[in-house]
Amino acid sequence: MPDTDHPICKFWHKVLRLYFLPALPLIRGNAVCTVEIWNVIRQFETTVRWKLYGEWKTRTYTTHPELRVRAVQVDRESKGILRRLSHNTIDTLSGTVAKIAHSNPCIFFSNAVNQIMAYDNMASVVIQALRYATNMGFDVLVYIILDALANPHKERVKDDGVNTSDWLQSTFLYICPRILVDRRCLFLTGLASFTGMLFRRYSADLTPLFKYIVHQLYAGQTTEIVVLREVIWKMAGIEPLPSLSETQIAAMAGGPTLRIEAVASSTRGARLDPGDAVLKGPQRLGKALLDSQLALPLLVQVAQQRQSAVHKIPDAHLKSLASLYDAVRPKSHVLPF
Repeated sequence: MPDTDHPICKFWHKVLRLYFLPALPLIRGNAVCTVEIWNVIRQFETTVRWKLYGEWKTRTYTTHPELRVRAVQVDRESKGILRRLSHNTIDTLSGTVAKIAHSNPCIFFSNAVNQIMAYDNMASVVIQALRYATNMGFDVLVYIILDALANPHKERVKDDGVNTSDWLQSTFLYICPRILVDRRCLFLTGLASFTGMLFRRYSADLTPLFKYIVHQLYAGQTTEIVVLREVIWKMAGIEPLPSLSETQIAAMAGGPTLRIEAVASSTRGARLDPGDAVLKGPQRLGKALLDSQLALPLLVQVAQQRQSAVHKIPDAHLKSLASLYDAVRPKSHVLPF
């Protein structure tokens, strides 16, 4: 990355802040302009880019009357599209989604993430509707997701003190695999599941997410393990084992093939994603962990949660601590999916 103190970098940073990003919302659905602006923005490191996105999201739309009008229009249009978006309308609305996301990604993706946190069955629909989004759009989306995950005003645990909030995690996946509800809720996804599905299907940068999880675990925010589990599950195709029935327990006494079939995912073989996404997901996950040099810090932080959870969060509910202790336990076996 270039030196941000260099005069040329300062010049282009100023041009992006004052001219390019404020002008982009007024250019309706031109992907070429978005790509050209992205060619400039991507020269900066992640923190600088996301500072630009933060200013774009919170302040830029209030600097000119035309931008204030455009913000209201885009907000209304994006909410209308999200209301009509479903599995039956993906093909017809994908182009419209892309046009709004090209020029106003902050507004559209903020509304989309809010919808996903409120209605967890929206995740898979939104993922499929982003087929025409640009690299800049995905970069902004990752920023919006981490901004929502890091929101200190959102409760991460329900009032019972045990279960993870629905906005963070789908209603069927709790911290403890033993308290999974019925598998019919498999497609009900929350923000953590949406994040895993996004990185599984599209080549967005995983490094910021891993850095965020490492820092949150280091700060004692144990619920971020849910996000890590969802990313590993979706990208690597490793599904946490549910509570085994008596029939499945009996089948575990058989050979390797019988044991695999006994606990196989009910969605195995379902074409929810393109074939290349299924094949490239594990490769992208492994490459991101190695290139970012965060594989070891993540492993250490997850392992430390088992030993330090009782001391770091002594006021937590006893069931919550037991669930966390079970969730990060070392596995004695690996299923060859």
